[in-house]
Amino acid sequence: MPKTPAADRKKLFVLDTNVLMHNPLSLFHFQDNDIFICLPVIEELDNNKKGGTMAQRHARMSANSLDQFRAIAVREKLPATAGISITEHERAGDATGKIFFQDVRVRVSLLECFDERKKDNLILSIVDGLQKEARFQDHKIIVVSMDTNFRIKCGLLGFVAEEYSTGAVFDDSVLLGSGVEELPIGYFQGLDFRTENINSIEHYFLPPDPRFLTGNFAISADPGAPFKRAFVLSSTEVGVELVTVWSYSNGHRVFGLKEKNLRQGLAMWALMNPEIDIVVLNGLPGSGKTLLSLAAGLEQTAEGGDRPERYDEINIMLSQDVVGRKELGFLPGDVGDKLKPWMAPYADSLDVLFDPDDGVRNVTRKATEEAYITSEAIAHERGRTRHRRYVIVGEAQNRTPQDIELLITRAGKGTKFVIEGNLAQIDETAYVSEHTSGLSFLISRFRGTTRFAHITLEKSERSPLSEKASQLLAMK
Repeated sequence: MPKTPAADRKKLFVLDTNVLMHNPLSLFHFQDNDIFICLPVIEELDNNKKGGTMAQRHARMSANSLDQFRAIAVREKLPATAGISITEHERAGDATGKIFFQDVRVRVSLLECFDERKKDNLILSIVDGLQKEARFQDHKIIVVSMDTNFRIKCGLLGFVAEEYSTGAVFDDSVLLGSGVEELPIGYFQGLDFRTENINSIEHYFLPPDPRFLTGNFAISADPGAPFKRAFVLSSTEVGVELVTVWSYSNGHRVFGLKEKNLRQGLAMWALMNPEIDIVVLNGLPGSGKTLLSLAAGLEQTAEGGDRPERYDEINIMLSQDVVGRKELGFLPGDVGDKLKPWMAPYADSLDVLFDPDDGVRNVTRKATEEAYITSEAIAHERGRTRHRRYVIVGEAQNRTPQDIELLITRAGKGTKFVIEGNLAQIDETAYVSEHTSGLSFLISRFRGTTRFAHITLEKSERSPLSEKASQLLAMK
């Protein structure tokens, strides 16, 4: 049987272990092509499954995905020679190829020039055997590895090798969604909708449209649109109800602050809305997550504001995780003293809000902090119930789903939660990854529900240097 022309041949990607330990979702990034998993790769994943580093967590996640494929094969009673359709996996996405596991039919004859004790050399021998397999004669076999020397050895042996680079920079909105739907120009032209004023606020009733999700925002730059900014109160098969969102650029302020960009204004509206119980802010460093959260909390808690005090105090939930592997050591003092290093971001925000020259509110900082702001340890939350509290949970990307569940279930009457995070800033010491963090968990479970709002802040407002660094240095 003649071979398929090279240009039309399907690709079979043989994955090195480091690819799976770098990105456990790499299994689903090869579109309609096939994947081959060698036994030494599974063994190496097993050797690296214990521990709290990012690579070790990814090893466990990859092993779980491979086990799900094995379960699919058992369920479907597939023979060893058959590949398993990747579409059968819950995270398949756009991937439509098959995954093959090494079986006894693959000839492994170790190349004499290499040390047989090294896993990489076993993989090379397996690839050599795959080249001779009849079932893969119509495939172009490509080794994928992040190891430069391994790719060099592949080239010397005549094997095609490529570096895995997908996902080098992680964007929160790819996994979590942005929380904002930008409507195209002309969207409302010919659309059958109605407007109704309810309690002095404009509501918009539109036909069903899957692009609208409950808890998200909708914006329009169309001069003919009935609104520029709106919040989706509900989106069902019956229809979509939105409510107008005002800007914080002129008359409206939050503890004296005005928005620096449109998305900050949307976040302010959600933070100040008593009908929203949970607000999730994710996005770039310096985009204003902490500053906006704290300003809205003070506006609705401290005396002297333009609005009635809705909350008795602001609770800032902290965990004593550190960036990197170096511990701070023993810290003297009471709980407040021990948590002080983790309060630094909030102290920085208070510096802005109470600056003597440019301060936005003429109140005493020390008195306000002592009266309305408390720092709390997440580890001490079991059994608590918080009534009429404005609760801020920072660095949520480093929290586990269990942490988030523990915190949110503490909510009593009149309590609001603000969850802040940035998936690109998961610390190596945290026992989470982008796909298992409490931030991802919360958004995935609450997305599309009422009294919930989510927005991604895309622009750093800290300084031009900070914005540039966020764009150029944000690595996975």
